[in-house]
Amino acid sequence: MFTDPYDVLRRIAEPDSTLSALRAYLGQNPRKTDLTTASAALGVSGRALQRKLKQAHTSFRAEQTAAQIQRAKHLLRDTNYEIKRIAFEVGCSSLAAFSTLFRRIEGEAPSAWRSQTVPPDGPHFRGLSFQRRHISKE
Repeated sequence: MFTDPYDVLRRIAEPDSTLSALRAYLGQNPRKTDLTTASAALGVSGRALQRKLKQAHTSFRAEQTAAQIQRAKHLLRDTNYEIKRIAFEVGCSSLAAFSTLFRRIEGEAPSAWRSQTVPPDGPHFRGLSFQRRHISKE
């Protein structure tokens, strides 16, 4: 039995705020991190974080994978980084592991996704310093 209707609303909203905080943390720390490190950064116990993720019908691994893919898509779209570097940036141990992860989630290889997403004139560099090397034909 509840006596304070606002308490019920707080309990309903609580997993979402924790989930938002976790997503923000993983977005800022895309390389592999573990549940213990993330929960400590959020100021909750690992078990409490797992419970809140379960209430939201997700898992730490699913959220971590989503953050890696989101970061990878950003780097594929907005930089000219080699795919091997992007694999490292998102915390994959190898290019093969990254390609497998990306293909499992997106249904195509990172290079294919990039070629379909990036305009023919190249990536749009937002706030990145970039110099093209011009090779003259002499």
